[in-house]
Amino acid sequence: MGIAVVVLAAVVGVGYYLGDRRQIRHQLDALAATATVNGAESDVDRLARAVRIGVFFTEDVVIRRSEDNSAFVGGRRGVAEMATAAAAEHRTMKVSINNVDIAIADGSNATAKMTVVVATNNPEAESVNVRQVTATLRKVNGTWLIAQAIVTRDPAGG
Repeated sequence: MGIAVVVLAAVVGVGYYLGDRRQIRHQLDALAATATVNGAESDVDRLARAVRIGVFFTEDVVIRRSEDNSAFVGGRRGVAEMATAAAAEHRTMKVSINNVDIAIADGSNATAKMTVVVATNNPEAESVNVRQVTATLRKVNGTWLIAQAIVTRDPAGG
């Protein structure tokens, strides 16, 4: 009986851990899909996207560049404003999140290391920017949100 309880507790614990990892990966994939800009969208659609992007972040999120450790986005509103500016600048923008490594610290804190690729295709120029991102996530009301991120330029890709 005692061994069965230990095995059951281990299985439930692993399922809980994998569930959090799965939820974080789903959130990151949904963020990339929401950030992707389709050239046929109206200006209203682009503004609505900026608001939707904000829901993936905590109210007090801070995003920093590793090169100079400056906070270049602070707060959910700052993220939405950044998304609006990027959508206005690029009529088409494909965002993907790859090479994700998630570490769950406890039931409410996690870290995700990932490669973020932003490909733009404008009449003037086509470019691909690759960044390495380390994000700290916090579970808020059952949903994993990005609370902090450090962005590093990937020397191999942009």
